[in-house]
Amino acid sequence: MRLSDKLFCSSVLRLMQHYKFRWEELRGDRFDDWGFCWDYWEVDDAGEFTRSVSVYDGGPILRYDEEHAADTYGQLPEGPLDPATLEPEHRAMLHEIELEEFERVWQQPGAINRDS
Repeated sequence: MRLSDKLFCSSVLRLMQHYKFRWEELRGDRFDDWGFCWDYWEVDDAGEFTRSVSVYDGGPILRYDEEHAADTYGQLPEGPLDPATLEPEHRAMLHEIELEEFERVWQQPGAINRDS
């Protein structure tokens, strides 16, 4: 992981990891017409989720962080994330990404659950 992937949070150096995960199952709720999605996750050095973005094939984007952890559409995933414990078929859909890719998706406008 590059030095640029290290973030300072509350004056403590926390090593963040960034992933994208292809979820190819419907939500199982009234929003099934959104289709499948790409989830983008930021996790800290303990594997706890700090930020999450879901980009649905049908268009909606949902964005969560520690300040906006849940709403009527969903929530920040509960951790910890340990890729080694995932089922093989799920592990194959998990890809580590660079901070820059995560930030590009995070800053994409149009999240339906956020003001901006």
